[in-house]
Amino acid sequence: MNISQITVLAILTLFYGAWFFRQVTLCRRGVEGVRLGQGDKAPEVRCQERRLAAATLLLGIVQYVVALTDNALLAVCPTRAWMWVVGTVAGVVGIAYLVMALSAMQTNWRAGIDTARQTGLVQSGIYRFSRNPVFVGFALMYCGVLLILPNYLLVVLTGVALVLCHRQIVCEERYLAQRFGEEYEVYCRRTWRY
Repeated sequence: MNISQITVLAILTLFYGAWFFRQVTLCRRGVEGVRLGQGDKAPEVRCQERRLAAATLLLGIVQYVVALTDNALLAVCPTRAWMWVVGTVAGVVGIAYLVMALSAMQTNWRAGIDTARQTGLVQSGIYRFSRNPVFVGFALMYCGVLLILPNYLLVVLTGVALVLCHRQIVCEERYLAQRFGEEYEVYCRRTWRY
């Protein structure tokens, strides 16, 4: 196992570990944190959420498989030193974004649109700078892993996951605009989407 594989395994384990830890803590408080493809929502939104869930699950599995095996077969190119450095920084910043976002959301956090529970509009912490820091964290981690272990399969799956993340953001922003009205519009005007 080389330094690139070890780095990717560390990034993946810390990132997904933080995500799963949040799910466990929410579950212990009686909150169902993963609402992708569930609940009373439009069929196209439910379908989008199911696609996102499938793509991110598949990508996570493939990321671990690529990190644990010889990347030479499907490698786009050998990992250069600059790719390792930039990828590692992106992965670490992605972890930081995720942790700060989950911390700021507290029990308001959900994966997917939750029409069953009324939550508040979080505008504090990292949400003062980005309306979607969880997705930014995922994007940074995905791109960091791809830079460290450039692999054709990861290129395709990362691209698909990033497109689906953007589409999910659009769905969620529509819902939030309906749910919070002018408060959300004001928030959108002063805070970047990403």
